[in-house]
Amino acid sequence: MSEGKKPIWNWSHLLSASILTQRFAQLSLKASKVYIVLKVRCNLKTGIAFPSLKRLSQDAGISVSSVQRALKELESAGYIESFKDRRSKKYVLYEILEPEKGKAVRKQYIPSDFKVLVQEAREEFEALRLKAVETVKPIVSAPYFENILSDCDLEKLPADVVEALQRIKESMDRKKP
Repeated sequence: MSEGKKPIWNWSHLLSASILTQRFAQLSLKASKVYIVLKVRCNLKTGIAFPSLKRLSQDAGISVSSVQRALKELESAGYIESFKDRRSKKYVLYEILEPEKGKAVRKQYIPSDFKVLVQEAREEFEALRLKAVETVKPIVSAPYFENILSDCDLEKLPADVVEALQRIKESMDRKKP
C-alpha cells in the first residue's frame, strides 16, 4: 500500500465448505490467489467484480499473463463467469460446495445475501443426502452384522472404529421390526 493511502477495512467470505474440497485443491496456486482477490474486490450487493488485469496482478502478486491464465482456469472450473460491459470486463463469482465427492452445489456469491446462500446450499445438501439415502439398499443384514461384531476382537481395533461400529449396530437395532 502506498504512503498516504488509508487501508480499507472491508471483509470477504471464504467459506470453508467451498475451500476445503478436492475441487478447490485442484486449482493452481495462482488461480486460488486470483479468486480470493476477486472476492475482496467484488461489489457487496451484486457479487460482481470488475478490477483491471493490472489491479488483479498487483493484488495477487503475479504477472498479468499469469492472471489471464488463472481467470481462464477459474472460468473452466466454474468459479467465475466473465462478460464484457462497455470497456471493462466483469466477473460473476460462484461458490462451489461439495456435500460429497462427485456431487456439487454451485451458488452465485453475493456477500449481502451470504446467509441466504449458505441456507440454500444446506437445503440442497440435505435434499441430495435424502435422495441418496432413498436409493441405497442395505447389503448387510442385522444378523450378519452382529456375527461380524461377535467374531471381531474389538480391543484390537482403534477406538473411533469401535464407536462407529457400535453406532451402526444401534441404528440397525432401532430399525428392527
